[in-house]
Amino acid sequence: MTVSHASSSLAGPLTNALGSWLDIHAFLAWFDISFECTHKKVKFSTGPHAQYTHWKSVHWVLSFCVLPDLQILGKLYSTPPTP
Repeated sequence: MTVSHASSSLAGPLTNALGSWLDIHAFLAWFDISFECTHKKVKFSTGPHAQYTHWKSVHWVLSFCVLPDLQILGKLYSTPPTP
């Protein structure tokens, strides 16, 4: 399988119900990946719970306040830089 530049874009829904007053500074996203169809299974993660890799997490820097009992709804997009 070959990954193309176009297929490396990401998009996903964002829904977060918050129960208290918060200052939000950023959203973070990471991925876990597993290659299990090879002779040696390989798994790694870019998340904060995993060992460091050269792969990077994605962060969207923000600055806003959320009032209690409000919900954040939206969609996050991430596209690779133009080659």
